[in-house]
Amino acid sequence: MSRDRVRVCSRPTAPIQQPINLGTGGLCGAVFVDEAFTGILKRVFGSDKWANMSAETQYRFLHDEWEDGIKPTFDGRQRIWKLAFPFECLDLNSLKMGGPIPKFTLTDQDISGAFDPVVSKIREMVDDQVAAVRQNTGKHPKVSL
Repeated sequence: MSRDRVRVCSRPTAPIQQPINLGTGGLCGAVFVDEAFTGILKRVFGSDKWANMSAETQYRFLHDEWEDGIKPTFDGRQRIWKLAFPFECLDLNSLKMGGPIPKFTLTDQDISGAFDPVVSKIREMVDDQVAAVRQNTGKHPKVSL
């Protein structure tokens, strides 16, 4: 998780680094993207089915399909993911013996819905920090992380 941090400046005449501006303490980062993806799953499965799934099934699905699947490969390009419903979300009476497990589809637009608000917040936080450094020093920061 990213946190808005204190920005410091090293001056040749100062023996230690001195604060230029204090961060606002805003939080942003991957945890919020994960929470947004979980919200997408709740809409797809239904909040009640998600809530009734075991913690192990939720963890396994998020790990296998999200953490090791979609999330690290998402680059904003047009794409479709077809994912199998977790067993606990299925209506067992409607399944055919030996038939395929039903799947659902997520698009790049769905996944962008998880990333975009967090990325926008990070950009806003960085822009605010750069502006504060410029206001306090009259110079553009040499490094922005």
